[in-house]
Amino acid sequence: PRLLLLDEPSTGLDVSSVERLACAVEEERKNGTIIALVTHDEPLAERLADVRVRLERGRIASTLRSTPPLPVALHDGPPNLEEASEVTP
Repeated sequence: PRLLLLDEPSTGLDVSSVERLACAVEEERKNGTIIALVTHDEPLAERLADVRVRLERGRIASTLRSTPPLPVALHDGPPNLEEASEVTP
């Protein structure tokens, strides 16, 4: 699997651009890409995340899972982040 790291990708975007971004990220996820998203845009995080980690003052305040979970990408078992981090573009 591949890994896509996004840091505040919706900052400065208008509503239609955020929608296009979300659709592109969803498509990547369907193709087996592991998505790591850092954002203050809670609706975007809710839409794209299986697991959300909320931070307060640099510490984990809560961990939330999607209910029901989003469809798993086309691979067997949970994502292997160690394997994904070894992939070079």
